[in-house]
Amino acid sequence: YENPGAGGFDAEWTRHVIDPNLVENRTVAAADFNQDGRLDLLAGSVGASFTNAADSAAPADHGAAVVWFANTGRTGDDRWLKHVIDDEHR
Repeated sequence: YENPGAGGFDAEWTRHVIDPNLVENRTVAAADFNQDGRLDLLAGSVGASFTNAADSAAPADHGAAVVWFANTGRTGDDRWLKHVIDDEHR
């Protein structure tokens, strides 16, 4: 969500979806992880989108992922470069 700034105290925050496959984010951190001067994002997510169709829908079978989105400095759809750190643990 984009903060509308000091003048927009009563304004609605704009929603930006970076990756619709991260179904249920548990943690998001913003920091310059690659030390290039731009804020990157690190997300921890769970959700059925990470499981195979043969897997059950039981909560214990839902997939999980830790993903780093490097900020490319561009605008638009190619602003974030996705790096999957871990998607094997459940």
